[in-house]
Amino acid sequence: MIYLGSLPYDDPLLASAYAAAGVFCLPSQSEVMPLSVLEALAAGTPVVMTKNHCMDVSPMPKPVREIEPNDQGAIRQAISSLLGKRSARETYRNSVSEFSWDRVAGDLAVIYQRLLSKRPI
Repeated sequence: MIYLGSLPYDDPLLASAYAAAGVFCLPSQSEVMPLSVLEALAAGTPVVMTKNHCMDVSPMPKPVREIEPNDQGAIRQAISSLLGKRSARETYRNSVSEFSWDRVAGDLAVIYQRLLSKRPI
């Protein structure tokens, strides 16, 4: 295990670190919308995250494991169980593809076009 410290959001090393990780773990006490989870999945990396969040993970692949943040045994078990599951990287990427900026911008453009043409949404 290597601790890199904090990385600026626009540092290319950040995306590389997500992709190189065996598992991304976010065992925080609470998260509103953990974008780092989406970034890890977009890089093809399985995720262990706190149960204390508001993100809908139901459409995401099984390699998103939710844990109690104070349960060290559960965190250890979840990480260990995911370390060997790197073969389905494309599955992780596809699970968050609808959240890309291009996809969101395209969806917004369709909504605006419908509104401008006064067609029902």
